[in-house]
Amino acid sequence: MMHQPAFDYLRTKKALGYIAGSREWSRSGVKAIAIECNTNVNRVSVEEVEALMTKCAVLMLKQFEALSDEQYKTSKAAYVKLLAKPADSMDHYFGTNQIEIYDGTQRFSRKEEESAELMKVTKQEFVDFFKEYIINNKRRMFVAVEGCSQHTRPDGLFKHLPLENADYTQISDFASMSSSFY
Repeated sequence: MMHQPAFDYLRTKKALGYIAGSREWSRSGVKAIAIECNTNVNRVSVEEVEALMTKCAVLMLKQFEALSDEQYKTSKAAYVKLLAKPADSMDHYFGTNQIEIYDGTQRFSRKEEESAELMKVTKQEFVDFFKEYIINNKRRMFVAVEGCSQHTRPDGLFKHLPLENADYTQISDFASMSSSFY
């Protein structure tokens, strides 16, 4: 239910990047909702991207609050129908079940279980959840991944994105990344 509004704002209206949207994210028992956008660092700074993504979340909340009960039920039913759609390829099947594979739960009925629970969620419960866990949540991770290839940079070096905000922790290697969370 969040993907289309995020895509519309970040990609269509702000032309921030070709890939934009939202999805659930889970690794090692840690679950999150990701609003994501791939963009060109030569056009916008890390802070500008974060500001637009934060504004996107606020705009989504306003859209959700403005839905009539009937519009909410229709949107929810469409999402449940999407969840119930069977995989049409091995790649789709793997993508659908990657949480169970990575986390080792093998709970391959997760989508059906979530669909059944989602049908019980009222519009007010959804809006309250969105406010608490998206808008008011101070536990955020903003990830700007810099990459290059020898085709784009013959020296193979990263540009080391400059950060204007001292609130950010820049991580240059994965070993230091895990220790920065504690």
